[in-house]
Amino acid sequence: MVVERVDRGSRRISLSKLSAADVAALERGELDPTKAPRSLKPGSHIKVTIERTEHHGIFVQVAGVLGKRGRGYVPNRELPVEGPNRKKVYAIGNEIEVKVIGTDRDGQLKCSVKGIALDEERKAVREYRKEASKKGFGTFGDLLRAKIGDDADKR
Repeated sequence: MVVERVDRGSRRISLSKLSAADVAALERGELDPTKAPRSLKPGSHIKVTIERTEHHGIFVQVAGVLGKRGRGYVPNRELPVEGPNRKKVYAIGNEIEVKVIGTDRDGQLKCSVKGIALDEERKAVREYRKEASKKGFGTFGDLLRAKIGDDADKR
């Protein structure tokens, strides 16, 4: 068993049963709980290992997190790769980066690979807007005047 969380106010301890594979990995020293990510809250980006693939999605395990808190599911609609390369990219044992989008009622993580790409696009747009506001593009007429003035100076 592993302690999932402690609620002092309600005087409760949440436990999770370890699988036989987790116990064996702990005994061999392959599983190190100190390497667990700091946050598993929605919005955080984490690295996971693919445990099982199904026709509806993939099941993953967060490195260093024991019990059901470290288990996750990525549905097909949250996976960007389609076609013949899908089995190579999402093969059992591969490590991928996912975004946590929530938890289900059993405490299992809901994850997304597409969410990371969307976050990167949003970040790029924010950086572009910040740079654009510093440069102060101005109107089309200002740009044209500056261009014509630069060409006249070169002659």
